[in-house]
Amino acid sequence: MRSRSFLARHSEHAFWIAVFALVATGLVMVYSSSFILAAERFKDGLYFFKRHVLYCGFGTLFFILGRHLNSYQLQKLAKPLLIFATLALVATLIPGIAHRVGGASRWISFFGFRFQPGELAKFAVILFVASQLQKKLAYQDSWKTGFLTYFVGVIPIYFALLLQPDFGTFVLLIATTMCMLWGAGVRLKYLLGTTLAFFPIAATLILAKPYRKARLLAYLDPWSDPAHKGFQIIQSFVAFYEGSFFGVGLGNSREKLFYLPEAHNDFIFSVIGEELGLLGVVFVIALFLLIIRHGIQTALRTQNTFNRGLALGITSVLGLQAFCNMGVVTGLLPTKGFPLPLVSYGGSSLLVTLFMLGILSRLAETKSQ
Repeated sequence: MRSRSFLARHSEHAFWIAVFALVATGLVMVYSSSFILAAERFKDGLYFFKRHVLYCGFGTLFFILGRHLNSYQLQKLAKPLLIFATLALVATLIPGIAHRVGGASRWISFFGFRFQPGELAKFAVILFVASQLQKKLAYQDSWKTGFLTYFVGVIPIYFALLLQPDFGTFVLLIATTMCMLWGAGVRLKYLLGTTLAFFPIAATLILAKPYRKARLLAYLDPWSDPAHKGFQIIQSFVAFYEGSFFGVGLGNSREKLFYLPEAHNDFIFSVIGEELGLLGVVFVIALFLLIIRHGIQTALRTQNTFNRGLALGITSVLGLQAFCNMGVVTGLLPTKGFPLPLVSYGGSSLLVTLFMLGILSRLAETKSQ
């Protein structure tokens, strides 16, 4: 018992270190990757960095808040939060409230800051599915009264995400839900059948939009259009190539000098690869693996269905999003605007992610309940 308790404490300490090491890495890399862009665009090289410091401060408070919420409070919050997240997503479609960037309407602007309801929707869906697992566990052998109910309640959120459009978050939430159901022991035939049915739907949605089709073609052969659709990923390849094993040195990236779009956000991992090399890349991946390992251990140890589903959902959404971001910038996946959790610039993602990780930390302490 003592050795098990020691290992649990050691795992929790490693989890905290990994989380805030990634936050610290994000601070350094946001400063490095955004200074020139901020000086050119806002005449203040610290514009993005100062805002990110503020996000980190509030994010830490959100982490602490998450640690103070127990399972009963979270279950009571599931439906109200789902409704609020749905309304917030609908608000992104209303002119005058919504803030459009690059043809997508995913943000709400207020007091000079932008909030992305899609980030809140991730947690709302995870919380709702976890609460349904607790209620519907006895019916999980039934497709209609068990399995289907995990998706029906969140259809408005999926529909709103597609209207923004935010196809990536839509797919991420479907994948996260499937991971939660698999961990809860839902019948494999339901999971496989739903996955197979989803492929033609996804293909139809991709081919229905020219820009999604163009992204897919650029993924298959970026050098067919190196100056336009293939530009981002080619510049990312150059960044990793220049970084080699030890990097060109912190602050010395050339790709961030207006060659690599969104260097402080979606492609910050490329700047890490260029400035810190393979060592920096392995360091960041190792930190994510520590967090994922801790989340899976927490899910396996808990005896409470709601806690298990919530722990697995938080771990899955974090791990899948990190994998997708790294997959995009290394050319393993088609280009999609996913930030690297805890590292990329952006308040919405950082606040919600730290809040969820605070909850995961609390769940690890109540694993026997």
